[in-house]
Formats: sequence, C-alpha cells, structure tokens
Amino acid sequence: MRDPIVFDIKEMDITAGNDVAFVTAAMQCAGAQPGAKVEALDFRLTIGLRKVDGHWTIVHEHHSVPAD
Repeated sequence: MRDPIVFDIKEMDITAGNDVAFVTAAMQCAGAQPGAKVEALDFRLTIGLRKVDGHWTIVHEHHSVPAD
C-alpha cells in the first residue's frame, strides 16, 4: 500500500458573482509521513464554477507547475 499524499493550501483567492466563480490557489503536495519517497511539489490550481439549478458545479479545473 502506498503512503497517502497530503495537499497543503498555501494561498487561496476566490472571486464570485451570482452565478459564476473562480478560485486560484498556490498549493503543495507531498508524502504524508516524514521520509516519504514522494518529493514536495509546488503547483497552482485554478477552478471555474457555475451555478446550475441552484448548485455550484465545477466547469473547469487546471493544475500547473512552475517552469524552471
């Protein structure tokens, strides 16, 4: 069984209107236990949401990593 992966939100911004919203976050994922073989990875998450029939629905999701 593999060690679980932990996602840590470093910063998050939410922009919302009546029926659309965008979320951007700077995040990091890494192994859950000290010494885990998974190296920490910094990445950015962008999510677009739309209110459909009164419920928020994710209509777009994008992950990216910094370029060296």
